[in-house]
Amino acid sequence: MKVNTTAFPKDVLDTVTYLLPGVPLVNSNDEINTQLLKIRESPSIMRGICSIHSVNNGTVFSYIR
Repeated sequence: MKVNTTAFPKDVLDTVTYLLPGVPLVNSNDEINTQLLKIRESPSIMRGICSIHSVNNGTVFSYIR
């Protein structure tokens, strides 16, 4: 899936995406193998804690993974 946005540079989108649980560490413009999509649903990839925190005014957020 290709993301088109002018709000954030591509490297920022890649970095934030890497913080999400189950996301493989590949660039957004890389071709994804369908076998990898199945593997990322396995417990060894999906386990762990993901916690999202934000400032009340909605301008800052953070992840714990």
